[in-house]
Amino acid sequence: RVEHTSDEMRDGNEIVYRDPNFGNQHNLILGYADNSDGRSHHFTYVKPFNSIRTTKSAGITYEDFERHNMLYDAGNEVAYFGQENEFASAFYGMRLDRSSDNSLHRVLVGYDNSSDRFYDLPTEESPYLLQLPYDRKYQSLWVEYQYEDMSYIEALNISQINRTEDINLGAQWRVQIGYV
Repeated sequence: RVEHTSDEMRDGNEIVYRDPNFGNQHNLILGYADNSDGRSHHFTYVKPFNSIRTTKSAGITYEDFERHNMLYDAGNEVAYFGQENEFASAFYGMRLDRSSDNSLHRVLVGYDNSSDRFYDLPTEESPYLLQLPYDRKYQSLWVEYQYEDMSYIEALNISQINRTEDINLGAQWRVQIGYV
């Protein structure tokens, strides 16, 4: 997808490539945006759980952006500040042996790293002194448990015309805990 947008708030160009079947059943997302108020980059590569029988999943994500933000008071721009963000994440998941034809159990473990830096963008029109947010950096380890009750029905013409689709009416839930 290639897109150009323009309105009273911003002008921007964005290129996004999504391939849900990259390298035989992997997902790939590449993104780049160049806007009048900043820029961003995005990369995701995932080997997903493609079916209920898939035993392993893994993925990585990296994204960063730089953005110029405006604060408003009564509809007037009163202050400007910049933000730089960087985010990286990796995970690995596996289907548990206790899974059966009636229920699915999975465990995933992951690591996230996120940082934000804020800086002042002085202008002549800005009469206010701005208290910037504190720069922050977070690293977290997490574990996630997923459960899915297999109560599938076959339906026709739900999302795709003239195709039989399997729709799960069973319960699905997940719990994620982590340490920052």
